[in-house]
Amino acid sequence: MDPVEVFLRNALAQKGVEDRATRAALKRLRPVMAQIRLLIQDSGVLRLRPDRERLIAAVTGRAAQIIAQEWGQPALAEFREALQPYLADQAQFARDMVESAGGTLSSPGAVAPSSVAATQQALVGGRPLVDQMVLGIPAQAAERLSQFIRLSTGVEPGEVLARYENAVVRKVENTIQATITSGVQATGDLYQMAVYQLEADPAWLEGKLQWTATLDSAVCPTCVGLDGKEYNLGEAGSYWDGQNKIDPHFNCRCYMVPAKWRKRGEERIVDGDDGEKALNFRRSAKVWVRDNPETAREIFGATIGSRLVGSWPDNAWGRRQLERFGPPEVISFNKALKIWQSPAPD
Repeated sequence: MDPVEVFLRNALAQKGVEDRATRAALKRLRPVMAQIRLLIQDSGVLRLRPDRERLIAAVTGRAAQIIAQEWGQPALAEFREALQPYLADQAQFARDMVESAGGTLSSPGAVAPSSVAATQQALVGGRPLVDQMVLGIPAQAAERLSQFIRLSTGVEPGEVLARYENAVVRKVENTIQATITSGVQATGDLYQMAVYQLEADPAWLEGKLQWTATLDSAVCPTCVGLDGKEYNLGEAGSYWDGQNKIDPHFNCRCYMVPAKWRKRGEERIVDGDDGEKALNFRRSAKVWVRDNPETAREIFGATIGSRLVGSWPDNAWGRRQLERFGPPEVISFNKALKIWQSPAPD
């Protein structure tokens, strides 16, 4: 099969799992959050009273328990069921990467994907995925609920409950969606890496893998800078613990492929100013960003992106910038990345 088609099919499969798992998780959340709304309404916590702090702690603690028991555990079980065939596909994807690059599998079938093990081992937000779903999300929801209640002091209870949807429910939904998306990526990465380490012929692999970013307008500048960086199995490095990549940020979509595969000059799908196209792996991601000015501004922001590509955008803001400052001072990718990573001034 054509390598570009392999990449495209794998990306579509991943997106399908993310969408289905997210829909299922959010559907299960709705009645749970409605139950918590009734808990707030019936508890009297929205009224000013001497024991309000104690009551807030009791209500938010109970809310965390409800979310963990009635959403966390069932949602985790559903997620694991959705992941199982996907993880088998990810292991096969890694095998295809090895064989399409002329490599061999010295121990084919040694990796047996398990969604239970994957959710225990894959990290999301710095903690195992299972803990993030069963403990982290309920705790974050309870904290959000506590802030919401405290900010509602003196506001009519009816008005407070009307704000509950935007102030609490949607925030929890956003956290769940990000966790599911990151979880799908992290568990898939886990089994791709397992195949490279346990099934690929070590003499062919030579312990070398390359960081590969998903190149589109949503990619993180740090990940673009890491694209193509080579790592050795067993040797820790920047964003690499010696066995697996360390995500630079939440919801990272990067992955690792055998260095020999990329060096063959295979192609991948990128999504820039002119839509989706095939891009040879030998072409630098940094050059690709510079060659796609609109996408560069999406990635870095309008000002830094314009300095990187050497022109202001053709819009009202860009024309004002040109009138005030003239053409932007052109900077290198590394300079743009350094500016982007610098803390914002107070």
